[in-house]
Amino acid sequence: MHLVNYQPAGTGRLTAKRWLAISAVLVFGLAASASQARAEFFTFSTTVNPTSVTTAGGVKVTLTPQSVDTPGDNLDATAPGSDLVFGAISVSGLTLASGPEIISIPYIFHVAISNYAQGTDAVPTGPPVVFDVSGTLSGTVGAGKKVNIANTFDQPSLFNFVGGEPYLLSAFSYVPPGIANSGAFGAHVEVVRVPEPGSIILLGLGVLLLATPAFLRRRRISPRSGG
Repeated sequence: MHLVNYQPAGTGRLTAKRWLAISAVLVFGLAASASQARAEFFTFSTTVNPTSVTTAGGVKVTLTPQSVDTPGDNLDATAPGSDLVFGAISVSGLTLASGPEIISIPYIFHVAISNYAQGTDAVPTGPPVVFDVSGTLSGTVGAGKKVNIANTFDQPSLFNFVGGEPYLLSAFSYVPPGIANSGAFGAHVEVVRVPEPGSIILLGLGVLLLATPAFLRRRRISPRSGG
């Protein structure tokens, strides 16, 4: 004779769904916590190579390093992360008679970041770490006083440990250079939270709970032999 475990219809399914919902909230909550970023106390300085390039037609493209933090960011630890400007592009030497020229200028901005434990500290927690933001300026200048330059980063996001903290720098460019204005290079800098060992254990428990309802349902519906 074969016996089958009996349970009122819907009861097991409801329990399984409840556990599934709880487990999902736990897992996704921990995942969000692990990837959450925060602002940090830091300072930075910038150098660039090359500083300028002059075309055959006498048009000069200048790259200028900057160390500008935007209001409300950087050392005041507002969350999440900080926006900064680390460089500028300007074009000079254009005249109405300038002929069109194609340009391609590879560059590297060296952004050195120092980490501080507190905003009032005078000494950083370790030596500065350099983020090399490289890319290429390409496009055309000339045909009169015209500038059409685009920027392409080799690697838009860079990750390094600075003073024991995991820093992520995401570069962006804006304000294309022209006759009356300079283009700019900016970045968003954030410290990525690394999950603590306790969080990793809880995450593992969450995954286990996700699998438990399915396992229990299989045991309830599987037949057992009896005498």
